[in-house]
Amino acid sequence: MRGLSATAELLVCFYRELARIFEITDYEENHLSAILLDLYYYTLQFARDSDFTKDQTSAFFSIVKKTHEACVGQRTLCCRRAVCWHSAAIFNFGKCQ
Repeated sequence: MRGLSATAELLVCFYRELARIFEITDYEENHLSAILLDLYYYTLQFARDSDFTKDQTSAFFSIVKKTHEACVGQRTLCCRRAVCWHSAAIFNFGKCQ
């Protein structure tokens, strides 16, 4: 990690550790994985800046992680519904399920 400041090196190490813990192996190539790591990092940073205890940090992180997983899981269903509704409106297919 030549040329990086001590802070930047620490950040790189922290990201690598988060990636290892959550088994996110493609974050350097996959933008979605990198964004997920950012979410985890900034969640932990917020907890740290807010002086959360370890228990508070754990609970907060779990809430953010579970909320994100639920929203991403719902995205596919919501996209299907949106496509169906738009198709029904454009082509007069009738009611969409």
